[in-house]
Amino acid sequence: MNYTADLAAPAASPAALARDFMVVKHPTLKPDMPILKAVDLFLKTGVTGAPVVDQYDRLLGILTEKDCIKLLAKRSYYHEEPERTVADDMATGIKTVDAQTDLQKIVDIFLGSPFRQLPVVDADNRLVGMISRRDVVQVIQKMNKRR
Repeated sequence: MNYTADLAAPAASPAALARDFMVVKHPTLKPDMPILKAVDLFLKTGVTGAPVVDQYDRLLGILTEKDCIKLLAKRSYYHEEPERTVADDMATGIKTVDAQTDLQKIVDIFLGSPFRQLPVVDADNRLVGMISRRDVVQVIQKMNKRR
């Protein structure tokens, strides 16, 4: 099903852009971080995934709880003890948006994909924020309350 919602903002107010509702202070991971430290970070902060960045904050990939579940289940069932890093299990080739991406485009991406989070990057692929499905729901709710 390909659903496209009509989220046109009232004529008097501009459309919401990614920069207006992205989370700027989101936990990040380094590629050489041990995977179990990433799991600890997820549990401590309550996030379900985090972008992986290099020393210049350029986006390299994303590691999610689902990635960690796969590894932890494998270790549990097969008694394997691999010394894995975030880079070993992160997803690459991530869909991103820039700070000028409008809400409608972000909604379309979330509705047409399994992604739960979208990194917001600048022209040099440096991470500047994150947008989750929940962030989008909050923006849409605020828009509806204003009508």
